[in-house]
Amino acid sequence: MAKPVAYNPSEVLAPDFVTVLAPATGTFAPPPKSGAVKKFKPDNAETYPTGWAPIGLTSAETLPSFASDGGDATVLDTAEVAAVRNILGTVTNTFSFVLHSFNKKVLQLTQGGNDASTMEESNDEIIQWSGNKRRTVKTSLLFIRADSEMTVFDYIANAEVAADGRGETSKGALAPIPVKATILAPTAEQVNQGAKDAVATIIPKKDAAAAGGPARAGG
Repeated sequence: MAKPVAYNPSEVLAPDFVTVLAPATGTFAPPPKSGAVKKFKPDNAETYPTGWAPIGLTSAETLPSFASDGGDATVLDTAEVAAVRNILGTVTNTFSFVLHSFNKKVLQLTQGGNDASTMEESNDEIIQWSGNKRRTVKTSLLFIRADSEMTVFDYIANAEVAADGRGETSKGALAPIPVKATILAPTAEQVNQGAKDAVATIIPKKDAAAAGGPARAGG
């Protein structure tokens, strides 16, 4: 017996490729152009969304993730009537990922606040200065997950990014650079350039499955 056609196995995602991109220039990029998610191939640089560039190599052990904090409900009573109002607290959404690349772009994004005065550079070395004051960068981000049949883009219009501590170094393991991005509402200018809300999840439009697969046994 076949499953209903509406069950389409090509719509699921078991990512074997993950990366985080930032604007190729500046700190804002509009959402990828229409069709970009459908043509994306991890091994073909020409299919990467226009206007975006890699930040650095991303951890395979601690994959990028979204989280939310807050938003708790507070129920207000009166002397006569219970639960007259339900007030929801503010929600803070974050996006965390771990980088392994020690390069100029990563150091400026995570420790230097994109402030060139915090960095010294010569023919032989790069020195990124940082102190007790946490420096942040407001930038767009593009989180890409893909396997052979499905690609998902998560576009973040406006995020406040900084290092999330220094990470723990272990022998025989890649040294980590933990990063946390607090997701902010897009500015009016960013909205005018296509960022309609804080986050956009972009998927390719799939054709309906030609036929369902074998029905799964059991209840």
